[in-house]
Amino acid sequence: MSEWANLRGLNISSGWSPRGGQTSAAYYSNSTPEGSSSASAVAAALGLSMAAIGTETFGSILEPAELNNVIGPKPSRGLIVNDVTLPTSARQDVIGTLTRTVSDAAHLLTTMAGRSENDERTWNIPFAVPDFTTYCKDTDLSGITIGVPRSTFTVDSTSPIMISFESALDTLHRAGAKVVDNADFPDVEEFMKLNQQVRGIVRASEFKRDIVRYLQTLEANPNHIHSAEDIIRFTKSFAGEEHPDRDIRKFLWTQAEGIYVNTEKYREMVSQGQFYGGEVGILGAMEKHGLDLLTVPSSMGIANDLALFIGSDLQGFLG
Repeated sequence: MSEWANLRGLNISSGWSPRGGQTSAAYYSNSTPEGSSSASAVAAALGLSMAAIGTETFGSILEPAELNNVIGPKPSRGLIVNDVTLPTSARQDVIGTLTRTVSDAAHLLTTMAGRSENDERTWNIPFAVPDFTTYCKDTDLSGITIGVPRSTFTVDSTSPIMISFESALDTLHRAGAKVVDNADFPDVEEFMKLNQQVRGIVRASEFKRDIVRYLQTLEANPNHIHSAEDIIRFTKSFAGEEHPDRDIRKFLWTQAEGIYVNTEKYREMVSQGQFYGGEVGILGAMEKHGLDLLTVPSSMGIANDLALFIGSDLQGFLG
């Protein structure tokens, strides 16, 4: 795992932690494994484990799955209990799987999904958890309409990712699905203008609250860490953290921003995200084009950003 889901600083490499050192991607020497759940993806890709578990707030499963050529579905928040997960944002954090095949991912999801007394969001699951492996036995997608919101992509059309993505679209079409190209979000340009600010303020505010709640549950806390301020203090003082060579600028920004979840600014940012993800974003596009689902080239765009705000699971193509 990358330390703190890349929330700590700007020059923290993906796949590094003071406990385990640097992880490299599976197929090229000294290449980045990407995402916080990087070692899990590399272990599954190399066959060091049949499957692995990852966590994601934004891209921490999707990105290492993409770069290491494994299956990394990001479940909807609340499908799997995450009450013991060290949080970035308890509202957005999810637990997912990293495997070499879709059927392995389905087996794990069937076992892991379900309600828990320790996570109230799991009680919002609107159905009895099925055996997801039954959906791996049929390739007929007749009657399914899939939208491609190209205006949300931020990757060159000639890149290997896009070449693979176009091939996947062709496979879906040949399986019987109706593919609606350019099923774009109505106000995508407006969201892109405020995208980074909204994401940063919302996550920083939730981190300050959720990390305190998590630390209060620990049975042992030998370093007496009880808040984000204590985390900063420890990071500066513990040699294994390699500070200041590996910086803490994101941590410091989290503190300096001074916005908390009980403020009007936080509520305004959450509301903006839900608006741009909902009626003028994902939900608006799905209603306009009669879509059953959307597909994007993994994390290469803002569609996953919007999905976070409205609690959707937007499945990207994962190599």
